[in-house]
Amino acid sequence: MTTWFRPIVAAAAVLAAAPAAACPFCESEVGAQVHAGIFNAEFVENLLLVLLPFPILLALLVAVHFGLPWQGARARRASLERRHR
Repeated sequence: MTTWFRPIVAAAAVLAAAPAAACPFCESEVGAQVHAGIFNAEFVENLLLVLLPFPILLALLVAVHFGLPWQGARARRASLERRHR
């Protein structure tokens, strides 16, 4: 591909996406109620509760991938005991 093709395609995608992003409800009374319901006083608490599973799943993934911290010492001790028999 030529060097001018990618910027033209990117510009066309940005310009074509602008009208598609328009929301018919955002400027209405329903849109205002939805916005008020989402960004209320409990927004931070709700956001934290929604994001809470991600660090837990990440910790589980790290534990499965790298093993639990105390398993390494136990495996080394068992390996040393087998060598000395």
